[in-house]
Amino acid sequence: MQIIEQFVKGKYDDEKLCEDAIAVTDDFAAVIDGVSSKTNTQIDDKTTGKIASEILAESLPELDRDMDYLDAFRFLNSRLTGWYEEKGLLDRMREEPMERPSASMTIYSRKHHQIWSIGDCQALCGDYLIYQNLRVDELSSEIRSRMIEFLLQTGYTERDLLKQDLSHEFLEPIFKRQPYIQNRIFNSPYDYTVLDGFEMREDLIRCVPLPDDVDEIILATDGYPKLMRTLEESEAYLNEVLEEDPLCYKVFRHVKGKYEGMVSYDDRAYVRVQL
Repeated sequence: MQIIEQFVKGKYDDEKLCEDAIAVTDDFAAVIDGVSSKTNTQIDDKTTGKIASEILAESLPELDRDMDYLDAFRFLNSRLTGWYEEKGLLDRMREEPMERPSASMTIYSRKHHQIWSIGDCQALCGDYLIYQNLRVDELSSEIRSRMIEFLLQTGYTERDLLKQDLSHEFLEPIFKRQPYIQNRIFNSPYDYTVLDGFEMREDLIRCVPLPDDVDEIILATDGYPKLMRTLEESEAYLNEVLEEDPLCYKVFRHVKGKYEGMVSYDDRAYVRVQL
């Protein structure tokens, strides 16, 4: 495999705060989206999302090329568990899901010619987009959009909300509930799974075989509202969205916007690979 182009950019100018990552080996290519912490917890002066993305990126080269998707994700998940044990945090993380380093991840396996995905990262293979939007995020985005519309019609301006997004006050219960939903079985549309060092919902992990004629793939995190065939096109569309809708509530609905002091609504990672 050969990297054609790649790019990682945080939602802030300080790249140390970026929780997305890319990892590419001879046998695998991956993007990782560290889950933003629902608390102010930092360990070793890093956010939990940053910790998760770094551990998983460093662990990708250790995957055996013959592993199937479940064994691969089990191995990667075990590296997070091992980090908890090394830091003496296993019991704490078992009891407090809100503090766990967690991540979504999409992997291309050269040996199997498959896309493996856990969470909400994206892949574009020819004209085929592989993406699994989380229903809980759809719910939060819908509530936020309606609350912003309400606030704008009752005295606030977009500039006011870019300084302080009051809609988040209505989303806090959902945000705080999410860590207690991940990897659990409720048999609801809101069930979802991530890598967090504990038991995954393996039934929610995607394995997508690719057609033999696919010779190029694009992997990206959800920091791109629409994935294009080139980095330039993907960046251009992102900039159009942020110019027209910096609050991200009408053209592109999201759980947060591009607030003052930010360069985008979320961290982003993009890699295009020739197979």
